[in-house]
Formats: sequence, structure tokens, C-alpha cells
Amino acid sequence: MNNSDPRDHNSTLSVASSVLGKVDIRNEAREASSNDGAFPIKPRTSILYSNAEDTIFMVDVPASIVRAQSSHDQLTSPLHLLSCPAPVAPYSSTEPKSEKARSKLLDRLGHSAAHLELHDEYSRLIVDALDHLAKHLMPAGSKAQLFCLPRAVKVEAKASDNIGKRKVEEESMKIHEANHASSRLKLLQNHKESKFQDTKECTTLPPLSSVLLGLINTSISTLSSFHTACLAHPTATNGRFPLVVLDAPWPNKSVSRSSSYATSPTLVELIETLQGLGLEEHLAENGYVACWVTNKAAIRDAVIGTGGLFDAWGLQLVEEWIWCKITANGEPVTDVNGIWRKPYEACLIGKRIGSANKQRTVKRRVILGVPDLHSRKPCLKELAQRLLLKKDDGKESHCAGLELFARYAVAGWMSWGLEATKYNHEDCWTEGAEISGAD
Repeated sequence: MNNSDPRDHNSTLSVASSVLGKVDIRNEAREASSNDGAFPIKPRTSILYSNAEDTIFMVDVPASIVRAQSSHDQLTSPLHLLSCPAPVAPYSSTEPKSEKARSKLLDRLGHSAAHLELHDEYSRLIVDALDHLAKHLMPAGSKAQLFCLPRAVKVEAKASDNIGKRKVEEESMKIHEANHASSRLKLLQNHKESKFQDTKECTTLPPLSSVLLGLINTSISTLSSFHTACLAHPTATNGRFPLVVLDAPWPNKSVSRSSSYATSPTLVELIETLQGLGLEEHLAENGYVACWVTNKAAIRDAVIGTGGLFDAWGLQLVEEWIWCKITANGEPVTDVNGIWRKPYEACLIGKRIGSANKQRTVKRRVILGVPDLHSRKPCLKELAQRLLLKKDDGKESHCAGLELFARYAVAGWMSWGLEATKYNHEDCWTEGAEISGAD
């Protein structure tokens, strides 16, 4: 394996750096030829590709979660995280059939000019990124699948099985009820440098991790437990974290109808809850908040608009990471210019900085990845360590992190949510499974 930096060879083609260094993706793909042209099942990094400018990334979703379970630099576990077969074709279209119907729908939706301009820019960036990948990763005449790693799939499992869905429970993210709930949070901790298997819970906690299991709400007892857990977390500094990640249950009518997973009843209630958590007390100086949002303008405004979450937490928007879901063959799963169902969503990155150091421009990056189980997004730990949390010497930092509405624990992080150990459960991992590249 060639460990030199491909950029030294006047090439824009490189696998994103891990702490082990950089490798040439052409060598990585060549060594995988025995696996039908796919990447190896045990990669050095979940970031399979980046361009020289670090504005285009290809990430493997299951591998990002596997890597986050260890403080080591390689994916050495004998276990595989169960996934679903990678789609090879775009989803069925739900878009208007004619241009007239499309125009009529746009008029009815009444999107602002700013909203349309933003999504036109997103679409342009995604198309450019896909063209870039096609040029560099798919040699002429090649039919090899190079856009995700092989996946561990139970032979009897299908993409629609319950393992890929967030079941709605009586206690699920109903913020208006949770604020008056008296239920106590359950704290799980592993302060050791190695993984800890909790036989009672049938889960495995990553090294130096903490988990708060329970509803996120602003009751006095909940906030007290939250603040105490932050102070006790082994990698935090005086209860403060350099990175906070949240994937909130934003209100969504289509999701509510499908009952696939729980959402908040109203946007106002959710924002009030998030603003009442005292999150700013647990964000380090010059720390970052990474907030996933849907493509609804009202939700974006609730986060970065005047009086929104970033204002309440003293943050300035500095980056936008556009995660676009693609097929195993490198196509967007839906039309990038679609109205009803876009193949992408954004993660807004805010930074706590003084007014004298305000950043005037917002940097946008495209993250491409083949979708995993329903609603399971890539773990941002590796990307954040590379792009946001480098040390003064330019090296990547293994940072502490705090994740809200988490669905799995992460090495070195504190995770809070009703399902914060969902994918740490033994049923989600396997030693013997069918290894599938695509469906």
C-alpha cells in the first residue's frame, strides 16, 4: 500500500486522511479487485474519498459508526454492524409529470426567492461533486461498484425490516408531555480505555463514553442530571465539549403519517426545549455545534435566523455540509431538483467566536454516501476531527463530543437520547452475515 500523499503527485485524487496518513484510492480499489471491485470490508477510514480542497467527500455510513466505536485508528473489530443492501437504482419518482404541473405546485408551495436560490446552489454543488466522482472513480467502461463498502446483511433481512425503522413508543419525543414528566434519566458510563460489555443491557459501550438514556426535556430533575453527567464525562473539560451534534426530531407531516419514527409535535415546542437546555454552558470556547436540518425553510430559520438556536447559543454559521444520498452506482437516489423529495439534507455548523473574529463567508462541502438503514446518517466524528478540530500543529484531534437525540454511543463522547444505545445493542452486530455490495 502506498502511504504517500497523492497531492504530492499533482493529483486531486486522495482518500481523506486518517490518523495513519493518506492512501491513494486507486491502490485501495486495485487491492479490492478480489471483492468485485469494491473497497475492502475493513478500511482504514470511513471517508473513502476527498478532493484536494476538502470540499467533496464520499463517506460510508455503516463504517463511520463502526469506526466511532473505537479509539483505535483502524476498524479491527471482528463484528460487523448490520445494514441493508445498498440500492443500485434511484427511488421511484413522486415528482409532477409535466412542467405545467411542476409550476403549479411551486406556486402553491410559495417558496421564497432566497429558499429557491439556496437549493439551486445546493443542486449545483451536488451535480459538480457527482461529475467529479464519476471522472475520478469510474474509469471508462468500468462497471465496478466503488461508491460504498461491502455491507453485513442478514440473509433473511430486507431493507424494509424493523431493524431499519425507529419504532414509535409511548415515550417518544413528545416534548410537550416530556417537559412535565417525572421519569428519571438512566446514566451509563464507561470510563475505561477499552470497550465495556453490559450483559444486563445487552449492549457494548465504547471506550471513554457516557450515555444518558431518556427523553430530552427541560424538567428540573432532567437538567440536573444532564449537567452532572457533563461534568463527570471523562474527556470533557470542566463539563465543556469542543463539539456538539444534534439531529433533532423536527416536525414532519410525511414522517408522522408513515409512523416510521418519532418527531416533535410542533416546531415552537422543540425550539423552546432546545433553548432551555443550557447547552451554551457545555460548549467549549471556540467550540462547534453541528445541527442537522430538513429542507424546510422554517426549520432552517429556527436554527440560524434572528432569535434562533444559534443566536441563543452565541454561534455564527461558518459551514454547511450537504449530505447527498447516492446509489451504489453513483447516482442521486432522487432528482436533485425535485420538489417533493430531495436526495439531500444539510448539517449547519455554528462556531462560538467573538465579534472581532467573525467569519464573513460560509464554507460549503458536499458529503456523498450510499444510504443505510432508514434515517441513519453518517457519524460526523471523523469528519469533524479532520475539518474542525485540528490541533495547533495541524494534526487531527481525538476530541470529546456531545450528541443530542443520539442513537448510538461514540468513543470519547457523551450521548443523550431515548434511543442512545440503539445501535450498540448486540442484535445490531454480527460475526456471521452475508456480505453484500449492493441490492
